[in-house]
Amino acid sequence: MKPPFERFRQRVGWLLLRRNRYQARMLARPVSLHSARAIALMWGADFEASAVQHLISELTSAGKEVYSLTYTSDETSAGELRPTIHLDARALDVWKRPRRSHVAAFLNRRFDVLINIDPQNTFALQYMAAVARAALKIGVGRPHDPAIYDVIIDMPPGAPADQTVQQLLHYLQNITKT
Repeated sequence: MKPPFERFRQRVGWLLLRRNRYQARMLARPVSLHSARAIALMWGADFEASAVQHLISELTSAGKEVYSLTYTSDETSAGELRPTIHLDARALDVWKRPRRSHVAAFLNRRFDVLINIDPQNTFALQYMAAVARAALKIGVGRPHDPAIYDVIIDMPPGAPADQTVQQLLHYLQNITKT
């Protein structure tokens, strides 16, 4: 059971997320992997690094520009992968939102596709997915607020990371413009 202040902080954070989500909302438009140029990839540091590396290499070999954002709950590094932006507890405000000074470059960029592969559904990454400007937002797992994403790939809890990446690549290759 969470302490009362932690529950209050979480509720206020979700209220702020819902308010800010509509300020950054772009109209979802069908984007195929073939036509996408800029892709935002977000993951938690507990996600298997080899699976993330495989996904990044697949996207970059297809000529995509991949911007990555990762989150760790403590001040540890993101492992051997070098994300574009690394968030930790120091980069969050009292409501657990990423501070604008840490993520300004990410928020000022427009993406064709945003992918959140964090199986833990970390609030900081869901907040970034909500306020980032992307034509198509894809979430994996069971997010707290499914309205953030245009497409959700439902994976069972505890699914292997490589299976998650394979499913994601499968759906990305099958999405076509209409």
